[in-house]
Amino acid sequence: MKKAGLFLSVFLLLWGGNCLANRPDILDLSSELGLSAEQTQRVEEIRLKSERKAIKLKADLKLAQLDLRSLLQKDYPDKGAVYKKVEEIGTLRTKLEKNRIDTRLEVHNLLNPEQRKKLREAERELIKERRHRKLMERRFPPCWPPPPK
Repeated sequence: MKKAGLFLSVFLLLWGGNCLANRPDILDLSSELGLSAEQTQRVEEIRLKSERKAIKLKADLKLAQLDLRSLLQKDYPDKGAVYKKVEEIGTLRTKLEKNRIDTRLEVHNLLNPEQRKKLREAERELIKERRHRKLMERRFPPCWPPPPK
């Protein structure tokens, strides 16, 4: 029964849940993982801190991309300025990735070995489901937009 509940949770996450890359939302799986109230609260705190940082970084990244586009649209773009902006964009992307990894590691350190094992199983199931869904979409593409009448 627990296996079916875990599968159902992962399945529901695939169709609109809050996932990061190939990670199911740990709070949606809190009962299956057996998270304590303290662990759940700590995960929420970690997530909030991470999301705040990511929002700021993404905004800075978009602004830097706009600046780059503006630099490149000039009649005679300054190669040095363009390269500097490209470096800035790369640094922001690296910071975003490090933020994601830091969050994952912080949450990972909150879990006991049994909870980590259950989370890895849920991740594997999620990956399998995503692969299957992508395969089905390639074989049977959705009919969107509908054909004209």
